[in-house]
Amino acid sequence: METNGSRASSELLYQLLEGLPFGAVVMDAGKRITCANRLAAQLLELDASDLASGHQIKDVISRLVARGDYGDGESETAIAHILDQIGDKDASFTQKTPSGSTIGVSFRPINGERLMTIEDRTEAHTERET
Repeated sequence: METNGSRASSELLYQLLEGLPFGAVVMDAGKRITCANRLAAQLLELDASDLASGHQIKDVISRLVARGDYGDGESETAIAHILDQIGDKDASFTQKTPSGSTIGVSFRPINGERLMTIEDRTEAHTERET
């Protein structure tokens, strides 16, 4: 049962995430999404409902792998590799979205939970290629 204090804390967290200039997804120790901002869904080119509280990050990664965000290859191997990378340590990687944007995705452990950040790096990536 959610108390007024925990509801207020959840609302404050959501407001803080919405104010960030990058996509952010907070996960609990079980890698379940607890909160995400709209920019995260936008940058990942997902529906906001895909990042709803309670969803497993594995399901989100599976969707991204299935549509080719991490290149071609064996999807189960790619999913296992990514999940291994986001264990209890910092991890960062770059990926292409279906629209051709380049995004940077980082995972950081924070007090038993995890923070996933997503940033648009299309411009920086394009400049390096020229």
